[in-house]
Amino acid sequence: MGKAIISRVLISALVLFVGLTLLSCNDKRERVYPQRMKITESVYSSITIQPDSLYMAYASVGGILDRNLVEEGSLVSRGDPISQIVN
Repeated sequence: MGKAIISRVLISALVLFVGLTLLSCNDKRERVYPQRMKITESVYSSITIQPDSLYMAYASVGGILDRNLVEEGSLVSRGDPISQIVN
């Protein structure tokens, strides 16, 4: 008796699953088309762009910073002087 009930439940679940699967597969698709309209609203924002990596520069001697030899955004290579220190 118990096996018959289990098999009926499994068959009912399988029929329900197959039925719902077949009902959900139809050819009707909702379509969205672009529309040309006047802009009624604008959004403004400000951002800060930062590089992927930042580098820290340290002086090999102690002293007072006299002047910067490069500006922010300048391209520098290894060994290029970037500031002048007075001690």
